[in-house]
Amino acid sequence: MAMTTREVRDFKKVIKAKTKTVSKSKSSARALLISSGIITSRGNLTKSYSNLCIQPKQD
Repeated sequence: MAMTTREVRDFKKVIKAKTKTVSKSKSSARALLISSGIITSRGNLTKSYSNLCIQPKQD
C-alpha cells in the first residue's frame, strides 16, 4: 500500500524534527543507535548489522 502525498509530507516533517533532536549531541545520536538496535552499548555493531559492507568507490 503506497503512502499518500500527505502521509509522505507528514513523515518528512517527523524525520526532520527527529534529526534535529538527535543531531544536537553525540550522546543523543548514540542513544538512538543503541535503542534502535544498530549498535551495542560498547559501540560495536549488533549481529544484524555486522555483516554489512560499504562498496569501495569506483574510479
